Amino acid sequence: MLQLTRTRATGLREEKHLEENGRKPRFLVCVDCGEEFVFTASAQDYFEEKGYYQSPKRCKACHSKHKRGTQESINTSR
Repeated sequence: MLQLTRTRATGLREEKHLEENGRKPRFLVCVDCGEEFVFTASAQDYFEEKGYYQSPKRCKACHSKHKRGTQESINTSR
């Protein structure tokens, strides 16, 4: 729920962004923790710019944990 509150706080910025590019913030569910998170219009632009055409699967917290776990497994395998 904290992320929904954060979205309301940035709502004006997102509304302005929506007018510029026609995208709307999307609510997604994290595959790791099951919590709902917001895929903002600006994040959608960033993903497209980087060539990522799939929506994120994980919330920010789980993405960081997953990335750290992947890095640790690479370091221990050397």
